[in-house]
Amino acid sequence: TQRPACSDVEQVTVFAPSAELAEVIAKSALVLGGREARGVLERSRASGVLVRRDGVFELVGDVEVVDA
Repeated sequence: TQRPACSDVEQVTVFAPSAELAEVIAKSALVLGGREARGVLERSRASGVLVRRDGVFELVGDVEVVDA
């Protein structure tokens, strides 16, 4: 459609075995939005961080936050 995605997810960072796979998973999660984004990562057995437009972030899978 060449129109921007209308999503409540602002940013998705994905950790996967390859950059290509991470890109596909992240794009899918971003386009599908908050209700489906977590499931996309879980079904793909990937880890990542979802950042919503309201500033709330969600860790999915094996992600650890380290206070620097």
